[in-house]
Amino acid sequence: MKAKRFKLVTISDIADCVNYDNLDVFLVDLRSFLNSYIALVHLSRIGAAAIKQDIEGKKNSEIVPIKKFIWIDDGKHNHKLTVEIISPTPKKDV
Repeated sequence: MKAKRFKLVTISDIADCVNYDNLDVFLVDLRSFLNSYIALVHLSRIGAAAIKQDIEGKKNSEIVPIKKFIWIDDGKHNHKLTVEIISPTPKKDV
């Protein structure tokens, strides 16, 4: 089976790429991605607290913005996906 690549930005994108044959593999890969993402957000919150940066009440996606991820459907549970994390633009002091 040739691996297929899916650019996932919306829920509709997910709905269009999954079927009975690949749903379990997709869910394993998505769970792995989300675990990694949550760990990155957690470390970012710890780092912000260490330098006394106020991020209290901010959403995860405000701390570590995500635009999309590319899921590679190769039929394996090997957590193959690509994530695009947006680097926030530094604010200029006014």
